[in-house]
Amino acid sequence: AFIVGKSDVWDGLIGDEPFGDPLWDSAFDLDLVEKNSRRLRELLSKIAPAVVANAEAISSNVHYFPVSAFGCSPEQTGIDPQSKRPIFSPDPTKISPRLVEIPAIWLLSHIKPQLITTRRGA
Repeated sequence: AFIVGKSDVWDGLIGDEPFGDPLWDSAFDLDLVEKNSRRLRELLSKIAPAVVANAEAISSNVHYFPVSAFGCSPEQTGIDPQSKRPIFSPDPTKISPRLVEIPAIWLLSHIKPQLITTRRGA
């Protein structure tokens, strides 16, 4: 599982179609995991081909996962009185994590498939 964080900042680079959420209808959609992974791999191949090559040299089963822990960028909330540098923090009213659980569920679907209800058909 190759996880690329801060997708709320860079996901516009993949086009107008957002990454899909593979968790729906009480099942884990493996086809949608594959689709998201292919799209992210294509982007990474363009901007960081060595990263893709190194990941795929380690394993023949690499999947790429876009995640965003906050779902939004931190905002400036003040200035540090000593360093005079800006202080950034997330606005709690805007926090909306995106796809952060998907890599762990995908791993579980391989390690203990009986724990995860999967489906095909994105």
